[in-house]
Amino acid sequence: MMMMKKLIVCMAIIAGVWGCLFLALNSIDVIPVGMTGAKETFGVVDSKPRKGWVLKEPFISRIIKVNTRQQTYNFETSFKTNNGQNVKVPVSIVYQFREQNVPDMVKNINVATYQDLILAPYLTNALQDAIGKSDPFLLVTNTDMVSSATRYILENQLNQNQYIQIKDILFGKPIFPKSLEDAIEKKLTETQLVELAKIQTLRVQEEAKQMLAMASANAKGVAELSKALSNPLVVKYEAIKALQKWDGKLPNSLVISDDALPIISPTALQEKAETVTKTEKTK
Repeated sequence: MMMMKKLIVCMAIIAGVWGCLFLALNSIDVIPVGMTGAKETFGVVDSKPRKGWVLKEPFISRIIKVNTRQQTYNFETSFKTNNGQNVKVPVSIVYQFREQNVPDMVKNINVATYQDLILAPYLTNALQDAIGKSDPFLLVTNTDMVSSATRYILENQLNQNQYIQIKDILFGKPIFPKSLEDAIEKKLTETQLVELAKIQTLRVQEEAKQMLAMASANAKGVAELSKALSNPLVVKYEAIKALQKWDGKLPNSLVISDDALPIISPTALQEKAETVTKTEKTK
């Protein structure tokens, strides 16, 4: 009888120890190095990013872990040229999720699908904005300019959520339509490519100046912003954004490179022409 009681007591103690161990194991989570966690209790995510050993309520809480190391996402995208031709290009985006924003990110988006549903479409739009209205051969002759502009635009468009840092954007060899491919093959020598790069750079710089001149006439601060931007593709992007917000009203003068130029409206030009015509008839 005594042996039976001792056996029951021992089994109770063992069960208690195992129960305590089970509860302890379910009350602690470990977040590996290079990851950041967000604690969710009954579907509510708290605002504190978690690192290392984390305490949680057994069975009602969980720790959602997000990789906050530097990552590389490889995929193929495309953009349309000025004449509607489709150019495909392999892309590598080097990026990193911001540790401090992990809880907010877990709360608002599906992290597992971020690359395919957010990063890839935004990058495609940024590339289209960067080079779609310029010479597509820049992807061959001046990849750094295109990469820098695409990164600037992508960061600008992703700025709303602040979840991610773009470290770099790398382009592979573009796949041009046959007509464009034939044109490139005619300019394959190194000397010709260097000369082509110079011509294209000058062209896009001139386009940027013209766009900036139009935008500066109706959007304060664009000229000042352009002084800090060395990439003409970026200047064109900012100028186009400013023009899209324009109300159609022209100012009295246009400031370009600190020089004020008078702006004459089409109506004023017509009135001037009519005055000159009447004067000639009276002579």
